Amino acid sequence: MIKLWSSGSGSSSDGRAPLSKYWGVSVTNTIGPTMGIEALKYINYPAQVPVAGTWVLAKSSKMIPVMLMGTLLYGVKYTLPEYFCTFLVAGDKLQETKTVKKLANPNAPLGYTLCFLNLAFDGYTNSTQDLIKSRYPKTNPWDIMLGMNLWGTIYNAVVMFVAPLLFSNWPYADGFEALRFCQENPEVAWDIFLFCLCGAVGQNYIFLTISRFGALTNTTITTTVFLFYCPESNLL
Repeated sequence: MIKLWSSGSGSSSDGRAPLSKYWGVSVTNTIGPTMGIEALKYINYPAQVPVAGTWVLAKSSKMIPVMLMGTLLYGVKYTLPEYFCTFLVAGDKLQETKTVKKLANPNAPLGYTLCFLNLAFDGYTNSTQDLIKSRYPKTNPWDIMLGMNLWGTIYNAVVMFVAPLLFSNWPYADGFEALRFCQENPEVAWDIFLFCLCGAVGQNYIFLTISRFGALTNTTITTTVFLFYCPESNLL
């Protein structure tokens, strides 16, 4: 909101991408993480296995869909070292799957499908952000952050608050129930606030990296986070 009030929404005339350019990529940016979270119901997470969870191993290979989508959709050409590093990381994580216990969940195929779609949407989102930055070179990190979050907020508000009013048996997220739960459990509301605050601060660094170095570099950096999931889960 500070960005919106201080300098407007941006336009192609001043070299910045207008807000309308973010509506499509915000769809995949909203749906992708939702599928990733839903996949956790059906495939392993680090806390459930001794070495590494299937979900983490899959997410550790997310650089591949970023490069694949960039090449197929937008004709992006990556260097040989970029290909080498990407497949080196993915290959290392694939080797670790040998130490993961077999899944006992009968819905594991659904989990893998959701995880695959999550990776595909991630690849599209990141490569499209690169395209927007290249077409509108004066777009700064906070322009991208504003556009992505503004449209994402609209989509989530429709799903959580408008749809339950229109459909009595709405099977998905109900924002009104979430608000009632927070009213009954104030400590949860505080945890959610801190979670959102950390996410908002962290996004500054994410979009700054995307703006200056590109989506592939950002994905490479964020992928290393998964290296800490296993020991951290065991400690906590």
